[in-house]
Amino acid sequence: MACQTAPDAFAQLPHEVLCMIVDHLNSASLNALIQTCRYQFESFHATLYRNSIDRKGFSPSLLYAVLTGAPTTAQHALDAGVNPGIVYTSLQINRSWKRLLKDQRQLLCRLQTPLIIATTLGYREVVDVLLQKSESYMPGVSLVELGGCSPAYYTMLQAVRYGRLTILKDLIRLPVFNLDETDEGGTNLLNAICCPFDGIREMDNKDIVEFLLENLTEPDRVGAQDQTALDAAVITGLIPTVRLLVDSGKFKLNRQNVRGRTAFYLAVEFGNEECITLLLNRPDIDPNIPDRDGHSPIVQALQHNRTAVAELLMASAKVQFQAAELFAIACMNRQDKIARRLLSSSEISKAPDETGKTWLHIAAEKNSPTGMTDLLKRKDMPLNARCADGMTAIAYSVSTRSVAATNRLLKNKPPADVTIANNMGWTPLHFACRETQAPPLIEKLLSCSASVNAATVDGLTPLHVACEKGSLKVVQVLLEAGADAVAEAKDGRTPLHVACAFRFEQIVNLLCKYVPKNHRSLRQGRTPLHVACEVGHTEISKHLLQLGADACLRDPTTGKTPLTTACKGGYPIIVDELIKRKANPNEIDDSGLSLLHKSCTRSHPMTATKLIKRGADLHAKTPDGLSPLHLACMVGAPMILRSMLKHGADVNVIGPDGLTPLLVAAGPVQAEYPEMNIEILVKAGAELEVVGPDGKRPLQLASEEGRVAKIKALVLAGADPLATVQDKPCQRNTPLQAMCYFTAFPETFEEMLEHCKRPVKEAFPSGWSALHDAAAACNSHAVKLLLEHGLEPQALTEVEVVKLLIKYNANVNHKADTGRTVLWEAICNNADQEVQQVLRNHGAIS
Repeated sequence: MACQTAPDAFAQLPHEVLCMIVDHLNSASLNALIQTCRYQFESFHATLYRNSIDRKGFSPSLLYAVLTGAPTTAQHALDAGVNPGIVYTSLQINRSWKRLLKDQRQLLCRLQTPLIIATTLGYREVVDVLLQKSESYMPGVSLVELGGCSPAYYTMLQAVRYGRLTILKDLIRLPVFNLDETDEGGTNLLNAICCPFDGIREMDNKDIVEFLLENLTEPDRVGAQDQTALDAAVITGLIPTVRLLVDSGKFKLNRQNVRGRTAFYLAVEFGNEECITLLLNRPDIDPNIPDRDGHSPIVQALQHNRTAVAELLMASAKVQFQAAELFAIACMNRQDKIARRLLSSSEISKAPDETGKTWLHIAAEKNSPTGMTDLLKRKDMPLNARCADGMTAIAYSVSTRSVAATNRLLKNKPPADVTIANNMGWTPLHFACRETQAPPLIEKLLSCSASVNAATVDGLTPLHVACEKGSLKVVQVLLEAGADAVAEAKDGRTPLHVACAFRFEQIVNLLCKYVPKNHRSLRQGRTPLHVACEVGHTEISKHLLQLGADACLRDPTTGKTPLTTACKGGYPIIVDELIKRKANPNEIDDSGLSLLHKSCTRSHPMTATKLIKRGADLHAKTPDGLSPLHLACMVGAPMILRSMLKHGADVNVIGPDGLTPLLVAAGPVQAEYPEMNIEILVKAGAELEVVGPDGKRPLQLASEEGRVAKIKALVLAGADPLATVQDKPCQRNTPLQAMCYFTAFPETFEEMLEHCKRPVKEAFPSGWSALHDAAAACNSHAVKLLLEHGLEPQALTEVEVVKLLIKYNANVNHKADTGRTVLWEAICNNADQEVQQVLRNHGAIS
């Protein structure tokens, strides 16, 4: 009775309330309700189907069917009009239905269709229902959303991944499902099944693999990352799959990818020993093919510390290798087991390669104490053998910082000979001195009779090397052992030269204690003082001077004194110290330049000031007749200018062609701080209207170059913008005329007009005037200003200027000195037709 009452009660509920209740029931409650109300089962499902359609594409009924494997429910949903191509997001599935999934990894894709879900979960009857509708396998989802593959490919991919062979066969009966289809990277289904996916490395896919091998047109197709299915299976470690693929005979077993690696090489690289064994047993596998870098599989195994794989390969008669190469890698990686195995099975007393290196060389170079110990036990091992470059085992161990190997060689009885030099004359002690933390090692080498003053082919002693590296402790150990502090290399350098060049002050101070005062190395040739002045180290320079270094000595190679070198670098304190030691501040070089000249040209104000204070000649001339003041104006050195003028330099000193410093500063030189230089010179009494070459004054020179800053400084100082170059009127005859040609600086032109010392009209009574220059330059702004200042128009040809002149009531029939009218001049000068027409329109006659 209760069972009949409940359906009646539900039937009396409004439709909306009934849908709401059903929609919020979980699967257990719904099943319980359905069992109680079996005779209304179909009615409930109809409600679900209608609800699915009304909820804008999200169909809980169809989703429930594909997740639980209910073909009848799926059929009812489709009959009710649910779209079988609906796309569910993983979020929708996980929120409502994840409790229905036994394996959450099966639906990790971002987007899922009902057909993909049913295929993944293996519900064949649901798949059959969905395949009746074409929308099931042609949904509106893009390749990008499915990871770069079509919906059909992705559906087949899920089938092969999860071993749904029967479903796969059902799918490929339809034309849309092409078994040979690939994703965007070219990966086919067989290749994809061999790759790890969703955290799953291997499934029971033997039947799938066999089916694909039999039915794929191109099973060995190269896919993403230039891998075939065999490559992918080897990398993943799918042993049964690898066996099937190899036995099929459809794969090139020795194919190399873009990096030159074969399937066997990949098995070694990833350490899959079962795959390696399987492939080694194949007669057509070549286990010795190197990659693009020339590394063979066995070398790859050792380089990546795959000792077990390396032993497996070494045990195979098919694998070829160079024992010396493997021994070197084993020593470097401390793979003692491999090293001992190689030592026990190879001939080691002979040089293994063309470089002449013995295995002892290799063990020493790679710092392998175990290898050293085993090798030194052999009576046939030459302890002090030299390879092609003359290096011994002890030399290799020291040069490569192999401390353990070095100690083992020195502790041997008898110990290694540390006096043997290589082809360049370097002994183990030379190599040890390159290390800043090597005093204990150096002491050991010295105790083994190493020569502390052994010289290389270039004449370098261990002390030279130590001074270059800057280790005070190493230098001290060598000096205490009797190293020669004044030993000269073939280029004349002593250890003191080297320490000065690298600015190691403490080492210089220590060496000076071992260098006799006034030693010839300090007073002949290129001395350490030359080097210290070149690098500009003040304290070292002072120390050398106290030791007796000659401050006036010339370098025989360059002819430079220490003072010349210090001035060139701009080191004022060193310059001052050298002059105190009787260096000549007026020294002249081979080109005739004094030190002050050089300091001016290099803009070293502090150095120049020191020279001036120490008595440098302010009026010294170069072979061209230039004084230091001229050079300072050329480069623009205001501080040097002030210093020289303060100490009595002649501000109007005459240079070549009558040039004064102001003419130089105002001229075409592009110096820094131009206005400042001019202001300093004018303030010191420089003659503003001095006439230079070709009759040009400073303002004329600046105006012809358009140097606005110079012009402004000169005009403000009182220079005349109307001062003439020639007595006869002509083009660019005054600074004002020259400035007419620089249309970009109208403010400067206006400023020059304002500072004219007489009316502009009086400056141009007849003939060529500034108006001609302004017209020739098409400077309409200047034309306007000059007309306003009362200048008369003359024969002009530019259209804009002609119109402007006419606007200011210019006489279009004015005759020039030649008697020609304006229009006549325009015709004779091939003026623009528009110019001629403008003149005619205003009554001009020819």
